[in-house]
Amino acid sequence: MDALGGLDVVVHALSRACRIVAGMRARVFLLVAIAVIALLVLPWGDFQGHTHWAKVGWIPFVSPPVRLRDIVANVLLFTPFGAAVSLNTRRFPVLVATLGGATLSFLGEATQLYSHTRFPSATDLVTNTVGAAVAAVIMSRHLKRR
Repeated sequence: MDALGGLDVVVHALSRACRIVAGMRARVFLLVAIAVIALLVLPWGDFQGHTHWAKVGWIPFVSPPVRLRDIVANVLLFTPFGAAVSLNTRRFPVLVATLGGATLSFLGEATQLYSHTRFPSATDLVTNTVGAAVAAVIMSRHLKRR
């Protein structure tokens, strides 16, 4: 093997290693995004043995409490998740991020049914899902340009 052939092997190995590291970082980013959502959405230490259906805000953007601050916070909370899903998904990243965000949000809201201090709402479900979807769209467009 000549020097140039050896250099090609080294460049190929380094390129492969960079792709592996980038993939690992993307997976870590996804796990961190999910962990942050779990820490902020789940009612840690306030689980009750019964549900509180009367506290559910069933109609998005109508059932109280509807606060602009909460809407913006929910969208922003789920944007890292949507971006991370886009980085980790080859096919249909926007669909996967949207459905994943909706599922993660639903699970979080469902756990809040068993809390005295948390208020599950359809507004939260919608805004969380929108946050994941918007981030996935932005990331998908950005990744296509590269």
